[in-house]
Amino acid sequence: TVGDPVPGDSSLGNVVVPGDPTGECLPGACETTTPVASYTVAKTASADEVMAGDTITYTVVVTNTGQVDYTDANPASFDDDLSGVLDDATYNGDVSAGGAVTENTLTWSGPLAIGQSATVTYSVTVNDPLSGDRELVNAVVPTAPGGSCDPDGTCTTQTPVASYTVSKSSDSATVRPGGVVTYTVTVTNTGDVAYTADEPAVFEDDLSGVLDDAKYNDDATGGATVSGNTLTWSGPLAVGETIEVTYSVTVDDPVTGDFDLRNAVTPSGPGGSCEGVCETTTPVGAFRVVKSTETTEVVAGDTVEYSIQVTNTGQVAYTADAPASFTDDLSSVLDDATYNGDATSTTGAGVSYTAPELSWSGALGVGETVTITYSVTVNDPATGDRRLDNTVVTPPDSGGNCVEGSTDPACVANVPASSYSIAKSVSPGTALPGDTVTYTVTVTNTGALPYTDENPASFTDDLSRVLDD
Repeated sequence: TVGDPVPGDSSLGNVVVPGDPTGECLPGACETTTPVASYTVAKTASADEVMAGDTITYTVVVTNTGQVDYTDANPASFDDDLSGVLDDATYNGDVSAGGAVTENTLTWSGPLAIGQSATVTYSVTVNDPLSGDRELVNAVVPTAPGGSCDPDGTCTTQTPVASYTVSKSSDSATVRPGGVVTYTVTVTNTGDVAYTADEPAVFEDDLSGVLDDAKYNDDATGGATVSGNTLTWSGPLAVGETIEVTYSVTVDDPVTGDFDLRNAVTPSGPGGSCEGVCETTTPVGAFRVVKSTETTEVVAGDTVEYSIQVTNTGQVAYTADAPASFTDDLSSVLDDATYNGDATSTTGAGVSYTAPELSWSGALGVGETVTITYSVTVNDPATGDRRLDNTVVTPPDSGGNCVEGSTDPACVANVPASSYSIAKSVSPGTALPGDTVTYTVTVTNTGALPYTDENPASFTDDLSRVLDD
């Protein structure tokens, strides 16, 4: 039985020899030579490693190593299992004559004269983005009698595909105006090919949804750079290596954007993909306080009504455990007026008063507004500096717009008070019949507003007890 594959010289040659001196071999009848058909296949790949988007060409060389021609009727042939390739790549439909691809198998058959070689080529393009197991593995198998793998070559190729992943995290679930958010981008080589300075791993981070609300702190690590609204990193990455790139932003105070820090990292080098979370969203908590009164000026005895509106302008709800709040110091009001003890809120809760400070604290949903009202009555007679001035203050790091020292006019309500004084004197102090007595009335504006022709200061002087003399 002929070996399969053929282990020898592909020729069955043998001679029968008579074992006795009286025997003889008939001419041409004691020796036989039977040629054996045999061929080898060997396979190579055009690249030792590839990246997404690369094209790799496979070459299969088929050589008739036997003593019999392979013919159209009895061809040499092979199969090439592409299942370990096509999970990562796409066949380009370019196999040489005699070849065909059906599903995951490439087949070839053809005539092959003694000593002749046939070269069969085909190519695949690595998927971008990557898929599969990041390894192009396939093996050619001779399928006709006499076929074997070339002992000086190989029938299997294994070509690793370069791949890396990126993921992103933020150190803050929520943030307030003036707060700092630090981002970390993790890059990991998940393939069996090293990225180099000439062929680096790369990612981009779109900061446009962050920088409308915050300022970049110019602190990116790992050689990352920011140009416009995009942070970019590229660099070598050894097989199995992980690197972290960090950077931070400081939220504007006041916030001028949409109160939401959104950004996404994108692997932009060949073989890059997202692993886990590549997009972060960090809502900004903020509320705006507006204090107002419809009274523009007062006189003694007037009542002044104040309104303080608190609106959640951010994207984070304030809760009973983490409330919005303010304090309103009435010291500069109560030197001229008396608090009427009537503070209330539209929610019916949260207001308290401990002289001279009125305060409010409470939950505030996104977009919700709470209004607090109270009133004072101007003292009669006038006292103090004739100005009802006060400023609402919100706690630091709370997201409120009225932090100590704020110049926001929405935090202040100033109401000047009108007042004047009258003083009368007489000269001389005593008089005789025929003397002239001079009276002087001095009117002094002691308030914070001028008196005008339309709104004059005035007095009356009853002279009845003078004119009888």
